[in-house]
Formats: sequence, structure tokens, C-alpha cells
Amino acid sequence: MYTSIEEPKISKYYKLVYIGISGCLIILTIVDLALKTWFRYCWWSFGLVFAESFTSFKILNNENSISDVKSDACGSLKELVEDNCPNFCNYIDGFESAGAVMIFFGVLYLIIQSCCLFFHVLVYFKSGFKFKIIWVFLILPTLTYLLGFLVYIGIAELTSLDSVDHQRFGAENYQMKEGIILSIVLVNINFLQTVFGFLKTRKAFY
Repeated sequence: MYTSIEEPKISKYYKLVYIGISGCLIILTIVDLALKTWFRYCWWSFGLVFAESFTSFKILNNENSISDVKSDACGSLKELVEDNCPNFCNYIDGFESAGAVMIFFGVLYLIIQSCCLFFHVLVYFKSGFKFKIIWVFLILPTLTYLLGFLVYIGIAELTSLDSVDHQRFGAENYQMKEGIILSIVLVNINFLQTVFGFLKTRKAFY
């Protein structure tokens, strides 16, 4: 008697926990993709699309995107920029492409995670709902976000950027900021969610 009463309660609790984690991940991912600063390099703070200078140069004050930075830094200011930040104009194309790729994987992740959330809500309210390939949806969110993040790092070459030659005008070497830090946190939470789903909620769909 004790087992027949308690097991459904525990099972429903696990489903609710998974739903809560999934909802939080969706919200945090949207926040992460929208953050204006993912890293700093040279005289700029870069996001996935957004970029702005953190220096006092008035000529750089009107920049709002990576495209704006590219237009300024690799146009009339190229000699000055690359004298302080070697190969900057080679790197910035990668920054721009990497941001677009991360947005693509981020949106794909949100779609897959939303499907996973929907299936868990469905099985929470309708215990007879069966979906034997749920294991695919338990794995896909983690793989999608991890792949997107690794591709982003690779295309942007963040692990191999040249050091600035000197600190004139406040030029800075590469520094990860809130966007990348939150992405690392999200990768780890997604992994834990996948493990939790396999151990605690997967069987509810069989």
C-alpha cells in the first residue's frame, strides 16, 4: 500500500522539477543571447551582434554593432588599430560570423528545449501519454547548445587571439565577460538536466 501511494507522488515531483529546470533554462538562454557583452578585446566590448568601445575615443562613440566596429577599425583607423591590436581586422570577420552561428544554434536550442518542456507538461497532466523516443529530446538540448558554443569559440578564435602590443589608449587583451560566463554555466546545467531526465523522468514516457 505504501509503495502504490508514494511512487506516483515521487514521479510527479520529478516531472515538476524537470519542467522548472527547463523553464529556467529557456529564460536564461534568451537572456544570454541578448547580453551586449560576451567578451572584451582591444578597445571594444563584443556581444553576438552588439559592439561598443569602452575607450574615451570620441571617434568610436557612435558604434552599436560589430559591423560598425569593422567599418571604423578596418577603414580609416586600420593602421592605428592594428598597430595596437595585431591582426584585428582578420579576427573581426570571425567575431561577426561566430555571433550569427551562435544565434542560430541558440534559437534551435530554444525550439528543442521548448518541445522537451511541452512533452513533460503533457506527461505531468496526462500520465497515459507515451513517447518512447523522449531520450532523443533529453540529449538534444545539451548537444545543441554545447555544439553552438564550441563552434562560436572556434570561429571567433577566442583561444588564440594575439596579445595587444602595448596598453596605449587602454587597449586590452581578450577577457571573457558575462555572455561567455553564462554560456559555460548553461552548458553545465543542461548536462545536469540531461542526466536528471534519464534517471528520473524518462521512464514516465514508456
